[in-house]
Amino acid sequence: MATQAVIRHFERVALDYPHLRERWPLGRWRRHEEHAVAALAQIAPGERVLDVGCGDGVTLTWLARVGARAVGVDVTRPMAAHCRRRGFDVCVQDMERLGFRACFDWVLCIGAMEFTAQPVLAVQSFATCLRPSGRLALLFPRRNLLGGLYAAYHRTHGIRARRFSREEITGLLRVAGLEVEAWRDCALSSVCRARQAGADGARPT
Repeated sequence: MATQAVIRHFERVALDYPHLRERWPLGRWRRHEEHAVAALAQIAPGERVLDVGCGDGVTLTWLARVGARAVGVDVTRPMAAHCRRRGFDVCVQDMERLGFRACFDWVLCIGAMEFTAQPVLAVQSFATCLRPSGRLALLFPRRNLLGGLYAAYHRTHGIRARRFSREEITGLLRVAGLEVEAWRDCALSSVCRARQAGADGARPT
């Protein structure tokens, strides 16, 4: 589960979060990341999608625009309440113990993995929510200079923001019975798309 420091921080910034996210240069990096996610997670109208760590609903907005049937979860009540006021279906939930049945075509975790205390439990939890043909898309901070600056910024708020290499993510996915299909690298983060190991069917890369 996210630490109390993480929960308190995001409860504190919930109302101002859209402005924080768009500040330069973070806003520019985020837009590149959004394009990378959209390129890998080519979600069709009507598909069921779970948005883990949905925050203020920026990804849910995109999912609604493409016609997906989306559910969001977040660890902080103010973020979840903000999303509900915008008309989204969101609940407060620990990403390491999601508890949904295997009914989703996609699970997205876009910029929340770095705040979980036990990433291996989080990825295993994501996998349990997927249908046999479902896909997982993860966005996570890279082990590079910008990733280091991102982690240092969060340390000033008493928060540990983890960074990951491709090899580390591949290992976490393997433990959960998933395999990587495709990657995209951005300045700050990387995005990967994964499916259940041995599953049939392919998505365009």
